[in-house]
Amino acid sequence: MNSKWKNLSSEIVYQDKWVKVFKNILSNSENKKRDFFYVSLNTFVKVIAVNSQNEIAVIENFRQILQKSFLEIPAGIIEPKEKILDAGARELKEETGLIAKDLKLIGEFYTTNGISDQKGYAVLATNLSSGKIHLDEFEEIEPVKFYSIAEIKNLIAKNFITDGPSLIALSIYFAQNGL
Repeated sequence: MNSKWKNLSSEIVYQDKWVKVFKNILSNSENKKRDFFYVSLNTFVKVIAVNSQNEIAVIENFRQILQKSFLEIPAGIIEPKEKILDAGARELKEETGLIAKDLKLIGEFYTTNGISDQKGYAVLATNLSSGKIHLDEFEEIEPVKFYSIAEIKNLIAKNFITDGPSLIALSIYFAQNGL
């Protein structure tokens, strides 16, 4: 499907390390014009870390925007020129102290493609060992806990896991493994 709107111009109206806000001016075949704003956010990775008991690593992460903690799977921004699997390994170790011998890209997704171009990747991490946590200055993450598949599904069903990207990555993993 092709859009009936043509992009006439695009400008960044706000930018920092984490976000860019764009204002585009669009026109259609009837020469109607409209402003269209969208948010460009960094590409990121979500890590489904599965231990030898087939349990999944979950962290409790305090989120400043909503002033509360959320259960999530480990995640983080992919740095410029960083490979997806390298970012997954780095973020897993930073947030949980876990080191994965095996990492595999299992999916990709857009978080909110109606207002943002942000893309996420789901990575499966297995063959885990323990290391040391290295949280960033502003991260407030409780130590990792492992949950069975049934427990994860129960946490989702009871709205204890509500982080959209975690839900997407977990659903990719569940679908690929017939769970």
